[in-house]
Amino acid sequence: MTSPKLDKDCELVFNDNGVCELVSNADDLVQAIRVELEQNKGQFALNTAWGTPYLNETNTGILQLKDNQNRIIQEVSKVINKYDGVQKIESIEFIDKELAINIKINGEVYTI
Repeated sequence: MTSPKLDKDCELVFNDNGVCELVSNADDLVQAIRVELEQNKGQFALNTAWGTPYLNETNTGILQLKDNQNRIIQEVSKVINKYDGVQKIESIEFIDKELAINIKINGEVYTI
């Protein structure tokens, strides 16, 4: 797979000549997972099943419940495991209230 490269704000990345940069293979897969994890499920009009269930109108989203680190890890794992190229989730853990995710693709570990 090959896709346009996105920065941390999901903006297209252009090189010094003004040409859109591309990502492929494992980098493309890591980018796709990162983008889906950043999207709240139900908000992407073209596919409301896409994303991670962070917030919803019924107050059952993973960020609307207290003390739910295990559920957050479970839902993040579901999103990651949808992608065929991921060999293994090496770790998902909270570090200073931020989620640190390491996955293995083609024998190499990538951080999301």
